[in-house]
Amino acid sequence: LLDYETRNSYTFSVEVVNPIVDPRFIRKGPFKDQATVRVMILNADEPPRFSQAVYHLDVSENCPPICAVGRVYAVDPDTGQSANIRCLSHHRPHMIYPLTPH
Repeated sequence: LLDYETRNSYTFSVEVVNPIVDPRFIRKGPFKDQATVRVMILNADEPPRFSQAVYHLDVSENCPPICAVGRVYAVDPDTGQSANIRCLSHHRPHMIYPLTPH
């Protein structure tokens, strides 16, 4: 099982050998080779984890266009950080709002 959260890369050596060699080429041996292989595991995006299941935020009707209306805490389960999490409003689905990390 490949799990990015547990380990994000694997490095191993592979050796291949040709056990059946045409006698005409026996002097050109050895008939084997070795390579180092590095496998990088890509991070599959998972939904953020919120500290609460539901948030109720009230916005005053005279709130300026840019104002804080409350705090929502969420983290990326892969990194434990909240810097890259954005949210959108159901009332304005074309608008995406970044969450400001604190």
